[in-house]
Amino acid sequence: MTKLVRFTTVVILIPKMQEYSTIKFTKKIGTKNQNNNKNKNNNNTENGETLLTLNEKENDEHLEMNKKIKQMKNNLKNIKKQLKNKTEISTDLLNKLKLKSHEYFNEISEFTTIIQNNFTLLKDKNGDNKFDIVNEIEKYFENFVTITQSTNIFNQILSLIGDHFQETNEENKKLKITNEQNQNEIKRLQINSQSQKEKIVKLESEKDKLTNQLNQAQNNFQTKLNEYDEIINTKRNELIQKINTKKIAKIPLKFYSCKGYYNNDDKNHPNNLLKSDDSLYASLLNREFKRNENDWIIFSIDDNRCQSYFFKHFKIKNCEHTWMQGVKKIGIWIGNALSNEWFEYKPQPIDNIKNTTEKMQYEIFINDYSYMLNKNKKFKFLKIMLYDNHGNTDPPCCKFAFQEFQMFGVRV
Repeated sequence: MTKLVRFTTVVILIPKMQEYSTIKFTKKIGTKNQNNNKNKNNNNTENGETLLTLNEKENDEHLEMNKKIKQMKNNLKNIKKQLKNKTEISTDLLNKLKLKSHEYFNEISEFTTIIQNNFTLLKDKNGDNKFDIVNEIEKYFENFVTITQSTNIFNQILSLIGDHFQETNEENKKLKITNEQNQNEIKRLQINSQSQKEKIVKLESEKDKLTNQLNQAQNNFQTKLNEYDEIINTKRNELIQKINTKKIAKIPLKFYSCKGYYNNDDKNHPNNLLKSDDSLYASLLNREFKRNENDWIIFSIDDNRCQSYFFKHFKIKNCEHTWMQGVKKIGIWIGNALSNEWFEYKPQPIDNIKNTTEKMQYEIFINDYSYMLNKNKKFKFLKIMLYDNHGNTDPPCCKFAFQEFQMFGVRV
């Protein structure tokens, strides 16, 4: 009676094994669907990824967009690679379990057939061989117990595999969401990039338009300038011819301003340069000049009958003493002290003025005659710049000392 109870238990376990086998095949089919979905996602991702190559004039924002797109592509490739490796491992494990499940199922089916045959034989035969058959059943039942234990282990493995596939499904869903977000971000960046490209095209078009306008304006300006130069040259030549026919005369000068003079004493005042006597001009002391700072004196042209003068030459006389304070290097300008507009006479500077008591004459000329042609302004100021003396650098001594200065020219 006990043996029949055990036999009944065996018959009930067989459908359970088939149920596990069915679960296993269902999970395999689900895995194939997941792989198909994954491949579709991969194809969509690869078809959707494009990298815009911007031209040389694209700004920093375009470069930043391309960097983001490239980084997203690399992240997607890494995710695909990881998912592919996990899927391959899971597929290999499932194939092995599938093979083992078939082996267990065949053994259980074979064992079930033997039990059913022996049970029929037990019912048909006499009692002499009944217990031999029951012994045979017990022997097969011991094998079945071993198979059942293996089946329990297999069921545990299937449970673990199911958990693994559930986790894989969740991870795949997350990756799919991330992929969609990346695709949307790529589309957004592409739209922004396209918008930027359109702006660049528009700006380049405006640039070309402005360049054409600028070139046209430059051409017009050059034409006007050539016409003006031609007029200036004509008037210049006429003025030179007129000047050459006039008599050179001493220009009447009057003191206007200066940097300063020694002790603010009138016997050292620049007015003394306009006299033909023994008086002199003495500048500030050497120590009162900054490094590379020059002395200067401005005279006004004391002649109301003309607009300006055309300078031809000047005369200068240094002092009689030998303290090396006489002027060695000088510069000449004509202009308007009120508006601070000046025109330079050449050579500039006039160098190697002799340190002698004799009155010396130095020729000068000018390249820019425009101040003589401007009827609306009067350039009636003479500025002299004193650059160097003949070697005196003693701090308590005056930097410059000379006796006389005269300018000669023609009225304009």
